Amino acid sequence: MFEKGANFNTHEDSKEKEIEGKDQNYSTENISLESDATVFEVEGINDKQAQEKSCANILASYTNKIPEYQEGDLFKISAARIIITDLCPYSCTYCGVHYQKMLEEGKISQEDFDRRDIGANEGGSIRNYRETKDSYLSPDDYKFLVAVLRHYFKTMDITLTGGDPFTRPEVKEIIGEIASLGVKVTTLTKGLPLFSKDGQENISQKAGDAPRIIFSLDTLNEDKHISQNLPLADKDVATGALAKTLETIKQACELGYHVDINSVVEPVDYNNEKQAKISFINTKSLVDFALETKIRKIKFLELETKNTLGNPYLEDYFNRMKAGGYFASYEISKWISPYVDSERPAIEFCIIKRKDDANDGLKLYTYRAHCSATALKKDGNRNCDLTGLGELNINSTGEVVACQKRPYSNKFDLSPAIHQRDISGIINCIMAASLEIREQTCPEERKN
Repeated sequence: MFEKGANFNTHEDSKEKEIEGKDQNYSTENISLESDATVFEVEGINDKQAQEKSCANILASYTNKIPEYQEGDLFKISAARIIITDLCPYSCTYCGVHYQKMLEEGKISQEDFDRRDIGANEGGSIRNYRETKDSYLSPDDYKFLVAVLRHYFKTMDITLTGGDPFTRPEVKEIIGEIASLGVKVTTLTKGLPLFSKDGQENISQKAGDAPRIIFSLDTLNEDKHISQNLPLADKDVATGALAKTLETIKQACELGYHVDINSVVEPVDYNNEKQAKISFINTKSLVDFALETKIRKIKFLELETKNTLGNPYLEDYFNRMKAGGYFASYEISKWISPYVDSERPAIEFCIIKRKDDANDGLKLYTYRAHCSATALKKDGNRNCDLTGLGELNINSTGEVVACQKRPYSNKFDLSPAIHQRDISGIINCIMAASLEIREQTCPEERKN
């Protein structure tokens, strides 16, 4: 048990001390690059101490058992990603949902499912919606959980994901409850669940108080959008989906939401000049669209496969684009190697704008998502997206995801403590999971 007064920053293992030293400067780019000291005005509260006091009062309204901890007793968790639903209308070919749907429909065998050639991504944490929907946490459960994270672990950034979070009917209420605690709320979506068929439903009726929405947009070509993002969808759903997504993004920008884009880029066969040119034009069209709609950032995701294992390709991709003159009509104020800092999961490599544009410009990032020892069945590579210090990953039923490979363990299940409003139980579970993540050896590597 992790009782108050115990100092876990004085771990006897020298390796753990080294890890905790890195933790002091850790930032989770995929949620925020802003300082942890940033305080967001919520319900008139604009002072950090006042926010913390307010959060403590909220916890006291749930239970009279409010444990106290000294500075340094607990790990700092700067950000958390929470899956609030496993349901998603998409079936992207690079996501675990695609393979789950293929398996359920009998289109692939269990052996094919286990051997799928994808890097680790959100899909690795998504489970079967039919099996999990009755176990979802309620909006008030999420408020209690995040209040604990905010008060005890200094968590300031919460990303709601899925599945697609906007498929869940209570999403606006969940966002509102979390935002009321003074944390920054980000939502991830591919856009379609936010689109209103009759045009009467405003995006804010679902997104509510979420200041930031990240849209996943891989292409502006409708045929590719269907084949890559909606290959298992009914024709009437797939047709026109891209146009609806683009309209939704524009509306979100017009309503004042902070809108970013995540875009998956595939490896390019440079021996196929036509295919390479199409890929470059597709990327340039995304940049043009982002500039037109005043989007602030595009994060290009490089998914590792068996063919690209250990060989990052986005750096070469963008250098070839630049050399080929695809950015000639832009003003570039920054250009560095995307992989100059191997310790960071993502890197800002370019700030770009049109030459006649007075705005600050569009930031371009690269990000490599991988779990080569598990999804790719390769050994000897310890790169793991879940071992990034300072971030917590929670699945749709309230379990802390400590490893994509291991079966979920009861000792990392937060839901009993959440339902019982047991603050100590949540803290103990999170600390145990955090230690497991920090100290674990990849299960694939242990076989050798």
